[in-house]
Amino acid sequence: MKRRRFSIPTQVIIGLIIIGLLGSIIRSPSSYLIPLFIFAAIFILYKYPPNGLIRKGSSKTSYTYQNKTREKKKPSPFRVIQGNKDSSDDDTPKFH
Repeated sequence: MKRRRFSIPTQVIIGLIIIGLLGSIIRSPSSYLIPLFIFAAIFILYKYPPNGLIRKGSSKTSYTYQNKTREKKKPSPFRVIQGNKDSSDDDTPKFH
């Protein structure tokens, strides 16, 4: 079975990217470590939030109270006004 390989220009570009990243990490590691620590802290807080930030479920009483206090709908003020046209079934389309 033949494995799919990258073309030679793609391999050269990926190699240059890796060499550039390693060189910049060696020259100034703090420029990569600080964002890495910030990302790790945000991820940990998202995955394991403190007890004060966890939302508790709301009670169902407020939901039922809201439904009971709602007024009934008013009837619509619109009316159908009969026109002067003949209403023959032959002229009406079968599909709208």
